[in-house]
Amino acid sequence: MNISKYLEYANGLGASNKVISWIDHNLENHLEKHQEDQTEIEHIIDFLISDKCPVRLDKVSYKQAKEKTDLWVKELNKQAEKIIESDQDTEVTLDFKDGFKFVKLVGKNAFDREGLLMSSCVASYYGRDTNIYSLRDKENKPHCTIEENEQIKGKGNSSIHPKYIKYVVEFLEFLGMEVSDNEMANLGYVNISDVKDKEAVFTDLFRKKYFYKGNKILDKEGKEYHNITLWDKFNIFDLDFKLNINWNFDIALSIKTFLARVKKDKDSQASSGYNSKLASSGNYSKLASSGNGSQLASSGNYSKLASSGNYSQLASSGNGSQLASSGYNSKLASSGYDSKLASSGNDSQLASSGYDSQLASSGYNSQLASSGYDSQLASSGNYSKLASSGNYSKLASSGYDSKLALSGKQSVGANIGVNGIVKGLIGCWITLAEYDNNYKIKYVKSAMIDGKKLKENTWYKLENKKFIEANDT
Repeated sequence: MNISKYLEYANGLGASNKVISWIDHNLENHLEKHQEDQTEIEHIIDFLISDKCPVRLDKVSYKQAKEKTDLWVKELNKQAEKIIESDQDTEVTLDFKDGFKFVKLVGKNAFDREGLLMSSCVASYYGRDTNIYSLRDKENKPHCTIEENEQIKGKGNSSIHPKYIKYVVEFLEFLGMEVSDNEMANLGYVNISDVKDKEAVFTDLFRKKYFYKGNKILDKEGKEYHNITLWDKFNIFDLDFKLNINWNFDIALSIKTFLARVKKDKDSQASSGYNSKLASSGNYSKLASSGNGSQLASSGNYSKLASSGNYSQLASSGNGSQLASSGYNSKLASSGYDSKLASSGNDSQLASSGYDSQLASSGYNSQLASSGYDSQLASSGNYSKLASSGNYSKLASSGYDSKLALSGKQSVGANIGVNGIVKGLIGCWITLAEYDNNYKIKYVKSAMIDGKKLKENTWYKLENKKFIEANDT
């Protein structure tokens, strides 16, 4: 049973490491023997992130947690029942005719009840010159609180649960409300009004500027469109550590499109010849090459380097630089902060020493390494090797026989490829997948390296639903 959605739910509510660990160790065992009850599980998680959570949570079983949750919910309901919300305390603003509706909070009782059930400070908004709305179900339970033209919050001030987004979007359209880009991002929408790529076509826009990230970007001929110029906006490197790694853009196609267009840019340098060499020291420079054996180098901040030729070498020392290659045996290196490196060619090597750097590869036998804090590394190619020595780094791989090594503190590594192995320091979190004989995922497990059950700097694989020490060869 895949418990990733509940880990995601807990993370969205700001759950502590001990709560995440409890979910990982108890929920999977429960679901192996019992039918899944999503509402029950979410209520338990709500309880665990409350101030009533047991101090020795590691000693609490699922059954005990459920019993404590039931008592907690009853107490909340008793407190809520003491708050008598009359018809005058709310006004129905939009009724969806399926049990859900948006109401406007009017009376103090409505504000107090909303704050209690949503674990928020909305009660303090009573009397202010602002409109507050609440999404209610058929039992009048709240699931979303909206301050007009300001913010949209789920339970505990977290993001909105996906199953309620359709109601929220329709309500925003109904009222003509304006909210911030960050709040729209919580709903899965991106503001594309500042996108300068004229070849990209965005359909079904909300408010003529918000594009839902789940939809496909098209070109003018109606075909799916890829270009590295869109990577920043749609965050191709955002390793959200959902168990199915899904990059929004095809790396090779993105580079190919960029190469075709960069030749038309008068402020760029472009080459299609073999063994070409391009160098730039100016900020915001763009270098592109499609020839084998090309070498590109930039020392300017925010530079962009791209190559589709085999054996290419790209290097940048400027902050915020972007390097991309689709050729085999390519080498990409950056020492600047916030740099981004991507390769789709086999046997490529990517390295970064800057903080907050992001590295991604889809080619076989690729090697990715980072020494900067908060770096993110991702690979979907077989036999890839990923290593990070910076604290708080995130590594992910979906390729066969890949290796992930975490030598930075508080880092996260997810290897969901066949025969994948991972190791790290105490305090790091690791995720592995187990496959059946048909190479279909049958089990996924996450755990923190604690030095007891899981040893530090020891390779692990997932076998029979357990972490087993592995040989790195």
